[in-house]
Amino acid sequence: GRRSMFDAAEVAVLARRGRPRRAAETELVVESAVTALVGDRPYYRGRDALALAGTARYEQVAAWLWTGEPGAFTDPVPPWRMAPDTLASVRDAQRGLPADLLPLDRMPVIVTVLAGLDPLRFHLDPPAVIAAGQSIVAGLVEGLPVPDGGSRRDGSVAERLWSRLTSRPPDGLLDVLEATLVLLADHELAASTLAARVAASVRADPYAVVLAGLGVLSGPLHGGASLAAERMLAEVRDPSDAARVIGDRLRRGDRIPGRGHRVYTGADGRGARLMELLRTAAPGHERLAAA
Repeated sequence: GRRSMFDAAEVAVLARRGRPRRAAETELVVESAVTALVGDRPYYRGRDALALAGTARYEQVAAWLWTGEPGAFTDPVPPWRMAPDTLASVRDAQRGLPADLLPLDRMPVIVTVLAGLDPLRFHLDPPAVIAAGQSIVAGLVEGLPVPDGGSRRDGSVAERLWSRLTSRPPDGLLDVLEATLVLLADHELAASTLAARVAASVRADPYAVVLAGLGVLSGPLHGGASLAAERMLAEVRDPSDAARVIGDRLRRGDRIPGRGHRVYTGADGRGARLMELLRTAAPGHERLAAA
């Protein structure tokens, strides 16, 4: 009869043309009891992360991720602190750095100093690792410089971080910052999360684990991607400018920052939740209208 015959290998090549190869035998599968992605949202040990954002403190969520103990949400949350002499050493190590250096570029310096000052960093029993984790988070926040005109604040991790990001007094946006920390506490197999877990799998100390994650996070397609999104939003001074700004990028063949996530092929539930909280905290704000 009448029929056409095609070489199977040539069909496979044609199917791959114009898109990256993703051979099934090379896909990475890692079993995790920590985070699951279901639909458009992550679950932390079975708890909806979107529901935790805006209702739980970052320290509580971290304790839940680390231990899975229900008391993480009911027991008192002691403040995470560094010893004063350790904090002084962290700040001394940054004196020669440029004043306008981004926090993400300062953080590896902070963690390296903390590691050098902890003689017990290779003690990997769970309570010791949790204590090291709390110290690292506290150091990453308190080691950052305070903006001109601002002042150091005490309190939760989110409150202390606020005082390192802006000289403004805390307002309703502080709750949004807290929710952001909650939603970014873990993300299954994000590149930086995976790098940290690979380092931990060979029993690297907690500081080395965090450095591995920070190194990957710094890439322009991961943590650095937010800079491109921020730059694009800054160009949209009025909502009517949005189409022009997007159109210019499309004309140049640029990627549109904040779009095209490989996991969230539709909406990212974390982003939708943050926008909801932002609209409540700053109703009618011009930046929200631009976004």
